[in-house]
Amino acid sequence: MAPSSRLIDRTAFAARLAQEFPEVDAQIDEGVRGLLHFEMSSLASATCAALEARDWPTVRRYLAFVDRIHARAAPEVDNAVYVSFMEHLPLWGDEADPPELRELLPVGLAGILWDMEGREFEWPPTPRPE
Repeated sequence: MAPSSRLIDRTAFAARLAQEFPEVDAQIDEGVRGLLHFEMSSLASATCAALEARDWPTVRRYLAFVDRIHARAAPEVDNAVYVSFMEHLPLWGDEADPPELRELLPVGLAGILWDMEGREFEWPPTPRPE
């Protein structure tokens, strides 16, 4: 397999996270560094903080990053995207949750949501304008 087509494993995910979002990487407690689900949930927490601040450019950057990771994810990283990223986002709940989030999901993450919700809404999703 050529280097550019290798699946993204935990080590590659952590390296990319540190490179693209050093501010998120710096928030990972040293006691959990190296534990994929904790590292992924740190990115989910940063995404939620950006949502609360209504910092839409940052939200889009985080979502696009996870979408790129998911597109080439090794099975354990794919699982972490579902369990430790998507399930931590305010996609369900009360009226206080930002409805804009669903509209911002890139197609790959919208596909995960579609799968998580039992494939109950129309697919493919409407392309989201930038």
